[in-house]
Amino acid sequence: MKRYFCSAILVVACGLTGLLNVSPVSAQDRVERGVLDASDTTLDSGEYADIYDFHGVAGQQVLIDLRSTEFDPYLMFVMPDDEQLENDDFEGSETRSVITAVLPATGSYQIYVTSYEAGLIGNYAMQVTTVNSDGRTMNVAPQPVRTERGRLQPGDATLTSGEYVDSYPFQGARGDKVSIRMQSSEFDPYLIFKLPNGEQLDNDDFQGDASRSLISITLPETGAYEIMATSYEPNLVGNYVVEVAHMVAQGQGGAMVPEPGGVAPAPGGVAPPPGGVAPGPGGAPRVERGQLVPGDETLTSGEYVDRYDFQGVQGELVTIDMRSSEFDPYLIFTFPDGEQEDNDDFEGDATRSVISMTLPQTGAYQILATSYQPNLTGNYSVEISRGGASVAQNSVRNEVGSLAQGDATLRSGEFRDTYTFTGYPGQRVNLDVFSSQFDTYLVLRAPSGEQYENDDAENAPGHSIVDMNLNESGTWEVWVTSYQPGESGNYELSMSFGESNNTLDVEPIAINQRLMGALSNNDSQLPEGEFNDVYVFDGTEGQLVKVRLESGEFDTYLGLVVPSGESIENDDFEGDTRASQVAIRLPETGRYRIVTTSYSAGETGDYRLALTEANENEIASNTTPNGGGRIYGIFVGISDYGGRIGDLQWTATDAALIRDAFVTGCGMGVTDGIILTDAVATSAEFRNALAEIESKITPNDTFVFFFSGHGGQYQRNDRPANDVDGMDESLEFRDTEILDDELAAMLDRINSGTQLIVIDSCFSGGFAKDVISRPGRMGLFSSQEGMVSMEASKFRAGGYLAKFFADAIKNGIADTSADGALSPNEIEDYIRRMYNEEAISSSRDIGYQRLRVDSGSINPTAPILFVR
Repeated sequence: MKRYFCSAILVVACGLTGLLNVSPVSAQDRVERGVLDASDTTLDSGEYADIYDFHGVAGQQVLIDLRSTEFDPYLMFVMPDDEQLENDDFEGSETRSVITAVLPATGSYQIYVTSYEAGLIGNYAMQVTTVNSDGRTMNVAPQPVRTERGRLQPGDATLTSGEYVDSYPFQGARGDKVSIRMQSSEFDPYLIFKLPNGEQLDNDDFQGDASRSLISITLPETGAYEIMATSYEPNLVGNYVVEVAHMVAQGQGGAMVPEPGGVAPAPGGVAPPPGGVAPGPGGAPRVERGQLVPGDETLTSGEYVDRYDFQGVQGELVTIDMRSSEFDPYLIFTFPDGEQEDNDDFEGDATRSVISMTLPQTGAYQILATSYQPNLTGNYSVEISRGGASVAQNSVRNEVGSLAQGDATLRSGEFRDTYTFTGYPGQRVNLDVFSSQFDTYLVLRAPSGEQYENDDAENAPGHSIVDMNLNESGTWEVWVTSYQPGESGNYELSMSFGESNNTLDVEPIAINQRLMGALSNNDSQLPEGEFNDVYVFDGTEGQLVKVRLESGEFDTYLGLVVPSGESIENDDFEGDTRASQVAIRLPETGRYRIVTTSYSAGETGDYRLALTEANENEIASNTTPNGGGRIYGIFVGISDYGGRIGDLQWTATDAALIRDAFVTGCGMGVTDGIILTDAVATSAEFRNALAEIESKITPNDTFVFFFSGHGGQYQRNDRPANDVDGMDESLEFRDTEILDDELAAMLDRINSGTQLIVIDSCFSGGFAKDVISRPGRMGLFSSQEGMVSMEASKFRAGGYLAKFFADAIKNGIADTSADGALSPNEIEDYIRRMYNEEAISSSRDIGYQRLRVDSGSINPTAPILFVR
């Protein structure tokens, strides 16, 4: 079968960083000697080149001196964001090229030794010297990058999705830094890096370039890795080049020694054991991997604890990041004078604790890795970063630039400039770009790839603003771009950097307790910029509780996070913008989190929070309009496809968004909605979920199926009268596809009176003719049968249908009749109006975002869902 997949449009950009020249340093430099000849890599312009790699640290001064008496040498220095410096004849000498720079970021740098003209060969000598930010001089010994040349062609091994693939084994050690580049001018390359534990990293178009893929990683474990060179689509053939830069960790301080050919030495250079010494300022992060187990030392309150020591220096910036997926971690940091700093849940995250601060004194510090409650056990990691910040606290950096022809562009066509800075968790950053000549758009990209965006700042015409507390250490990118392609003009960018907000991120609250709180500029912030406070309590399965948030100073928004991580949210309780409320029967026993925040970014003010026992009348009714029935649902969202096909953004979050909308807006019980995301969203798990609901649903009940992810098309051998295009449409689950006819047969087994099918994927309109095929079934589809769908990045949602459908039912804003119920007509009218206002205009292409609605045999004016 031939497949046609749609990848939703992503915003991708590369870096643009300025470097400062420095005076050459005096040192006993190490000299590297090499030869340019016809066996070397050849640049596009025909020159031979040797490529060297080394790991640089932000703030280091670097001097590269290349000399040859046999050819005219030419030197290029490529930074982690792919920007580069070049030099031909240093001070007019045709035998020497020199580059001096201050490194803008920590990462993998590459040196290209080449010639001024194509075809020149001969011997050369190169010396590389660095001076760290603390004044220490270091001699760097770069080594050639491992290069693999291959060709994808018939007869190669294939992935399960049909693409040809070549594999290259790779041995690495924990802490090594590896950068893998794949390039081809003959097909769209796709790069996969498989870890020893079976997990993998993928990259398709690095920085929007369809001829290049890149993966950079610090290896998490020692073992056998695998590099897989493949293509974006099946049956693509052609030549390619894979370059592997391997930097091997060596002992304390994280100093990196390049390893030729990508082969690591025997395991060594691991982080020091508990009680060891952390790396010095500006070194690579020290990573400790440990386990809380019976037999460990315990705190006086009973929790197991591991201790790590190091010598700190007054004024040094230190970030400690503890994570565990097996227990609720708790972090304690003790000072030489006996004082201590604690953190439980960083930004309310039960799997992470972070402390980031400037050390108040010189002396012996200690890190205590422990848990929130006694007797918790499991694996954890602690990452300790010291120094390396490229911006001062409480400082402002101003940039003046211009978007113009010749700039790099996003995949969707907008010009963009990129700036970088090094940040740390808890640091407050305010970014403000202004232009009177074009519609600005601002993106802040975290080291992990997470993006925070703003188009038009409220009450600030011409400005785009991102104001938040950072949640990661490392190099952050600021992208200045425009709302639409082709816009150009001058702009001003202001970047303000504050100190770390190092307060305890959660506070306890007891059942039947009422308290006063306040949202302030010092609070943690959600990704969209809303300040928030987090409270915790221990609940028991079946317990009836009510959480109520009230404020006279801002529009309240309330979230209740259950122990398993799912969230139930409420904005305006019974239409009151100053009150939010969640009343539920607790679905499980464990620790619950209450998130108090505002509807819009930047709102502050006092509030009242109450956690009380609830009665049956206050619990959501969970009934459908036909009386007495329940609402059951399966909500699927897939962002991470594990390398089978390209990943998407935010589609996994769509599943929880829609489930929560039914809980808060329609009275569905929390346990009556099954969420399947990413690795769990397999075809087998979907069938299991259907079987579970099939076993308990009745004709009085309503069933909801929601899907957000990739959609595809498959050629049919037959061509029935109702399928004139000869294609089957598909929903692409994590492991395989489910075709439209298969889905219809599965849904036929659900014995409910009403079924609502909502599919937000490419080609989804093709499901209408096959799935909306029985009485009582209604379908909403994000695009017509032969059209693709686009990500709703403006709303940080996987799709526009998901965003608008959730808004329609959660807050009842589609209920134009104000009768407390939603009819098919009301749902369709609201979503279609929002499509016209937001989706179609944003897609910039007539082929995108054409909503399809099929009400089946349901009376279009009959209510099908209650809205509280």
